[in-house]
Amino acid sequence: MGNHLMRNSMAMVIAFSFSAPSLAVRAESNASENPASPTRPETVMQFDIPAQDLPSALAAFSAQGHIQILYEGSIAQGLRSAPLTGGYTPDKAMQRLLAATGLQPRFTGADTVTLEYKPITRVDTIGKVTVSASDAGGTAFDLPEDRLNYALPNASTATKTNTPIMETPASIQTVPRAVMDDQQVVRVEDALKNVAGVQGDTEYYVNALIRGFNINSATYRNGLLAQSVSSLETANLSRIEVVKGALSTLYGRMNAGGLIDLITKRPEELAHYSLQQQFGSYSLYRTTLDATGPLMKDKSLLYRLNLAYKANNSFRDYVSADHIFVNPSITWRPNDAFDFNANMEYQHDNWINDSYLVAYKGAILKLPIGSYLGDGTAAQSIPNTEDRKLAAYDWNYRFNDDWKLTNRFMFSNEIYQNPIFNGLAMLNASTLQMGLGYGNLYYNNTFTTNLDLTGQFDTGFMHHSILFGFDYYNYSSNSTPSHQGPVPSILPNVYIYAPYQTNPLNLAAAPVNFSYKQISKWDGLYLQDQIILWDDVHVLLGGRWDWAAYGSAAGGGKALNTFSVPTVSSNTFKPRAGLLYQPWDWGSAYFNYTESFGLNNGISTTGQAFAPQTAVQYEFGVKTEIFDKRLLTTLALYSITQNNLLEPDPRNPLFSIAVGQARSKGVEFQTQGEVTKNISLIGGYSYDVAKITQATDGTQGNMLPNVALNSGSLWTKYQFDNDVLPGLSLGTGVYLQGPRAGDTANTIQLPGYARWDASATYSFEQFGGKITTQLNVYNILNQIYYTNTQNSAVHIVPGAPLTFLGSVRLEL
Repeated sequence: MGNHLMRNSMAMVIAFSFSAPSLAVRAESNASENPASPTRPETVMQFDIPAQDLPSALAAFSAQGHIQILYEGSIAQGLRSAPLTGGYTPDKAMQRLLAATGLQPRFTGADTVTLEYKPITRVDTIGKVTVSASDAGGTAFDLPEDRLNYALPNASTATKTNTPIMETPASIQTVPRAVMDDQQVVRVEDALKNVAGVQGDTEYYVNALIRGFNINSATYRNGLLAQSVSSLETANLSRIEVVKGALSTLYGRMNAGGLIDLITKRPEELAHYSLQQQFGSYSLYRTTLDATGPLMKDKSLLYRLNLAYKANNSFRDYVSADHIFVNPSITWRPNDAFDFNANMEYQHDNWINDSYLVAYKGAILKLPIGSYLGDGTAAQSIPNTEDRKLAAYDWNYRFNDDWKLTNRFMFSNEIYQNPIFNGLAMLNASTLQMGLGYGNLYYNNTFTTNLDLTGQFDTGFMHHSILFGFDYYNYSSNSTPSHQGPVPSILPNVYIYAPYQTNPLNLAAAPVNFSYKQISKWDGLYLQDQIILWDDVHVLLGGRWDWAAYGSAAGGGKALNTFSVPTVSSNTFKPRAGLLYQPWDWGSAYFNYTESFGLNNGISTTGQAFAPQTAVQYEFGVKTEIFDKRLLTTLALYSITQNNLLEPDPRNPLFSIAVGQARSKGVEFQTQGEVTKNISLIGGYSYDVAKITQATDGTQGNMLPNVALNSGSLWTKYQFDNDVLPGLSLGTGVYLQGPRAGDTANTIQLPGYARWDASATYSFEQFGGKITTQLNVYNILNQIYYTNTQNSAVHIVPGAPLTFLGSVRLEL
């Protein structure tokens, strides 16, 4: 590490293990038989311990350092130490050894230390220099899973390194597993409501607006771009990381507003089994299984298996869904220098396409929120289906404590059918023109990989953490010949106050008029340097050289092998810079400048590709870690200008239109963590002015659709003490959205709303494990509200009414 750190040294231990909680016994070591003279925490000692199981590492401490460590036996089980070589003080040595364990040392004497849980499970290592090529646990995206805390101090997505959020010049928020469990999050979109400046944008697949800009379903999985049609599973997620602003220098072509990275669970050394059954309103049943542990006695081979099955109806008439998910994964660690992680996913979804509600002349028509405006019987006869297969791996090779090579790879294949039986336009105040999409099968393939070399070194008074990387991405989508558009003779227009049901439909009579192909691919080289000056100043510099080709073509119903896709190529360089000053451990201020570029992956109704998106962001922010570093807060001011912006085509939301230029500027405040040992919270507030600044269609000066000027959320949980009401916790939260424009023309206005949720959880020990019962109530006041549109008067999505979700979970 830095010169000021390399002088630090290590003090060692007589490790203590417990046969039962709260009973300390000495670890077996020579030091236990030959007590050493007292060692002051400032003493510099030499130490050489490879990464290994934590109890063994603590025993090695006792042989070399003669410091007595007290801890509860269960606290160290299943944990792995970081490697430790060189001279360190006892305090710094213990911090390094315990990196990525969630434990911290507390010296109670010159040669006595007690291990305890950190208030927030910190993953930083030695003082302020916390970016390490040799962090235990695999990739930078493989931080220890945390099932208890509402705040995680480190994040990997913003820099591709394991860096404390307090030391990263960017706005970052995580949604940990603990929050997802307390809120019983079933969909990724439901987790995102906890993030300031992020708004879910659809019901059936993962999409969102970040700082006013649409991510166009481009979510990331463990740092790799993973397009998906249907909603993604949450049972296998360890956490969600959201980074605001563009990260094109590290991830290539992407949205200007930010990035959503879904971090999956990894196999663990400590065996753990969880079976949960959920049941709720509208016949919702969901069963999940999570099993993990070692396959070999030496714990060199670990496994994990996540399974999920869900079936549900809906408050929307005729709408239902079925979902199957299988996710096996393994971790292989033959030695301390190398680890390999592999996993697969299979997901099958079957759901009825919704018809949504409508507006006429800017006013949302007053209909029951369950009204299905179309032929519900026909929609049920030909549901949407998707089969998704995914294979991924990553490996790490550590040359030494300072340099590491990482490779990630992912391939996914999606086959889905997307029949459409819903509205295209309101012909008058009561008549809805119906659209029919039939006969189409979509084949989507994604291949992506990257190779990262990370290292650290000193030049004078500067400490550098360097990242060199290369990535490659290839995506293709093909639609078989089908019909798209209105066919009144088959699917008549609808009188919305008395929708019809006709079954069977003569769908074979629909003319074949649509087929299309789409490709997008890029590769890039990127460089990043995280520089630490005088311990308190953090500089981030980066740049990317990028080569891309993309295109799309509509075949008008022709067979896919009879027409080709013209491609457009673009090459570019984009920089990134950030500066952070941390005068106190609990506070820092930062500034960043980023540029981004995107492929504009949407297609027009004529099948034409769009020019690339470009964007520039300026951001200034302040971060704090207060209440003994248990509560993390960020206040950010930002301005983003994006060119060649796309929005859904109001005539057909499956296609896109080019808007021109848009600017989003505002203020965000977000907070998460613990106020006391009993009170946890997560939430934030966003003030976002998102406007179209250049347009050729008369929309210049209009607000971007679905972006509220004011929005916010706050969820709190109270955990009762064991001597009062052991095992009981209560949670409650409010989610606010101000009025929003529903389309780029700003003719539709969605009213603002406030939604109130609550939960009650009770855990107790039984059958040799822990049983948790839980009840969540959503929209307690049964408010009528609308979540979003697809830039269309006939695609207004109502929010769910009063809803209940109960569960029973057994953990062993």
